[in-house]
Amino acid sequence: MSAEERSVAVAAEPPTRASWLRRAITWAFYAAVAVVLIVYVARIDFASLASIRIGWHYLALALVAGLGQRLLIPLVWVLMLRSLGVKVRRYASFNFVYAKAWLGRYVPGKVAMVAARVYFADELGASRSVIAISSVAEIGAYLLVTGAVSLLGVASIAGSNDAIAPYLPLTYGFIAALAVLLWPPIFNGLMRLLFKLFRRPTADMPMVTARTLAWAVAGFLVVSVMTGVLAVLLAASVDPVAFDHAFFVWGAYSLASVLGMAFVFTPSGIGAREAIQLPLFALVVSPEAAVAIALVSRVAELAADALFYGVSALWSRLAAR
Repeated sequence: MSAEERSVAVAAEPPTRASWLRRAITWAFYAAVAVVLIVYVARIDFASLASIRIGWHYLALALVAGLGQRLLIPLVWVLMLRSLGVKVRRYASFNFVYAKAWLGRYVPGKVAMVAARVYFADELGASRSVIAISSVAEIGAYLLVTGAVSLLGVASIAGSNDAIAPYLPLTYGFIAALAVLLWPPIFNGLMRLLFKLFRRPTADMPMVTARTLAWAVAGFLVVSVMTGVLAVLLAASVDPVAFDHAFFVWGAYSLASVLGMAFVFTPSGIGAREAIQLPLFALVVSPEAAVAIALVSRVAELAADALFYGVSALWSRLAAR
């Protein structure tokens, strides 16, 4: 049987129980998101929504902030790689590999980002094990820092809004659990277990140290500040009152990013992020403005990702010359 015939035969095989379960969970998730969005949109005054004017100067600044934020994230990853013994000879190459892998966030499953970096590891002259472990540690540090910021930001109006208070203990628990999992002895033990499950040799597996995680946490604190600038500018492009609640907007935007990653079946958190942003932003702006902010944010994120890839590709090409 030829390779083409084998591929046709595999494609013709009936779906397994696991694939059916995955589809069912995916559809159930999207149905729940659709219900949330429909209920919310049903309360919208579309005449008021149509009258909203976009502040293009704020939106342009937000795109610059979004590009800056994305260019900082590969730097955090490279600092982690250096602490794990990787020699970084051409930083532009590492940045471009990250930019290519970044597009994997639009693939459902969320593993494509890490898998792409591991795939391109040969271009970097780095061990695939180091790339994989540093990427997992980086994502964990991002969730820890961004989750903590979102907790503090959203909690900033808890005293004036009773709708927030019941959810704070859950967020505290999430941050505490993530901090424990990132503690080097536990993190390295989990990575060793994963290597054994995937039948990868563990003898030369790199060990994440406190220094590696310190670089990651410090770097993502700076990235988080850039995220806050991006969030406030995006919200202010719809309603300048966002400046009066800057810390809350920063926290709400960050929370939507964290929970959007948690919904692994959605490409780039589409639907999930909007379902989280709408009720949160509506606590400080009108429901119509909250819808506009969510829509503007999604389009701006797409534009910033395109800019990130384009700038990184050009930079890598110029550096190669």
